[in-house]
Amino acid sequence: ETSITKIKVLKEINYWLEYELPPNLLGKIWKGKFRGQKQKWFIVKFVGIDSEINLNTNYPEIIECFDSDSVLKLRKKITSEYPNKTHDYRFIRRSVLKIMFSVSGYDSKYAEDAFDFFDKHRNKVTPYEGAIETLEILSKKYRLIALTNGNANLETIGIKHFFYDSVYAADFGYPKPDIRIFNEAIRRSGKDKEKIFHVGDNPETDIVGASNAGIRTVWMNSAKKVWPSDLKSPDIIISKIDELCKIFD
Repeated sequence: ETSITKIKVLKEINYWLEYELPPNLLGKIWKGKFRGQKQKWFIVKFVGIDSEINLNTNYPEIIECFDSDSVLKLRKKITSEYPNKTHDYRFIRRSVLKIMFSVSGYDSKYAEDAFDFFDKHRNKVTPYEGAIETLEILSKKYRLIALTNGNANLETIGIKHFFYDSVYAADFGYPKPDIRIFNEAIRRSGKDKEKIFHVGDNPETDIVGASNAGIRTVWMNSAKKVWPSDLKSPDIIISKIDELCKIFD
């Protein structure tokens, strides 16, 4: 609602807040489509510049019709209808946006503009503290390969030169945690899997996926979350990216 993209998460509550609308408002607001909301609150610090803040929302009806849960359900609906496209985040995001615009009373053609806006700002990232320095040090000693389900452009971000290669799920055809995308990264590295580590922040897609492929794992846990008890533990846990320099010294 403010168009900002550069924030740092300081604190996250570890439970959900739920509420229902009072009886006199049911069916009267949000076009009668919702009875309440489910929220999780965060304390964040804005780390951008004031000119990024824009309080003029172009499509207010979308905010009234969709919350985070309904968008997630819509995303799951798309992936169930197009199982051969689950690896292609661009397709999924475009499809979700088209439905959101249409349901909210807007021409679905505007979804493409919305996706272009998202894609542009998706690549305006704020790296972890020490990330650039860490990439610079490690890239001189090791073959770094980017393995992603997303569509971030390493060249646009300005870090492509640190990487030996990159594997995008949208291009390869299989997303993490599918073992095949990890095997492709192993193949491109030209190294034995026993010499490879996978660093990631998602317990299931990164750590479990890499482990199933026979790769040792490093969990980047900057938020200091509790590891899911039903999953195999990572080989190494770090909270700051520059810890990798000491591990692989």
